[in-house]
This record gives sequence, structure tokens and C-alpha cells, in this order.
Amino acid sequence: MKKYQFEEITFWLSLIACLLAYDAKIEWLAKILAVTSIINLVCAISMAWIDVRRHKSSHKDKT
Repeated sequence: MKKYQFEEITFWLSLIACLLAYDAKIEWLAKILAVTSIINLVCAISMAWIDVRRHKSSHKDKT
């Protein structure tokens, strides 16, 4: 299991909630959830980047 999987799951759930709110024509909620989805996407990307850098540095130390 990836260490940053929680961030990926929260991103997808917030995006689905945003799309459901948009489909239900609750625009104010869709806007809030769109911002939340963007923040969750940035967090998921940054956590994945940190994990990849950590893996690369640990492999360099072993060789």
C-alpha cells in the first residue's frame, strides 16, 4: 500500500462530491468542493513526490 494513498482517496471522493453537487445544481457547494478538490490534488501530488524522493535517496544509500 502506498503511503500517500489516503490523499489520493480524499481527492477522488471530494471530486465525486463536487460533481454530484454540480449535477444537483447546488452551485455554492460545488464551488466549495471544487476548491477542496484542488487542495486535495495538490496534497496528493506533493505527498507522492516526497515519497518518490525518499525512495530514490534510500536506493542511492544502498549502492
